[in-house]
Amino acid sequence: MAKIRSEVLSPFRSVRMFFYLAFMASAGLGSLIALTQVVPLGELRGSARLVIVAGPAEFVEESFRRSKPFLKDLMDRGVLVLPFPTDGNTPALQFDGEAEEGENEGDGIGEKSKRLWQLTPVYTSEWAKWLEEQKKLANVAPDSPVYLSLRMDGRVRGSGVGYPPWQAFVAQLPLVKGMWSGFLDGMDGRV
Repeated sequence: MAKIRSEVLSPFRSVRMFFYLAFMASAGLGSLIALTQVVPLGELRGSARLVIVAGPAEFVEESFRRSKPFLKDLMDRGVLVLPFPTDGNTPALQFDGEAEEGENEGDGIGEKSKRLWQLTPVYTSEWAKWLEEQKKLANVAPDSPVYLSLRMDGRVRGSGVGYPPWQAFVAQLPLVKGMWSGFLDGMDGRV
């Protein structure tokens, strides 16, 4: 009698509970996969201009600080930054949006910083080996901090010793969206 009453009050309860649990498990598994996603560098071709900042952790932190005034403009141009600390220390990049002197709390600088500096290398030994080879080819001292700027098609746009010229990137790179976006994809400004 009690089973019939519960079935009348909530029809197909056991079937619904099964589907609720199945959907929750599916959503949990999908979220876990999405959060730990590894994207090969080749997947960014055609959608982002990559700037690799390689050097000691202090150099990476200072590059991060120098990019803050240009965050919105760099994102409009499809620039993504890959920080690669060569000394083994993790740079302290403050993404939490804490306002420093002269900055507004409501300008969303923390979120923009996360989007611009969101990449991290996975196979660091291979990155270090490749970077060492590139420095040797360019006759650069092995301990020098460098940056490499890639075009949207994956070719090297420019490189140098020291801090990336964020202001020059903003001045020379065309916007990703807009009237000329498809036509000027291979034209990444002066090299």
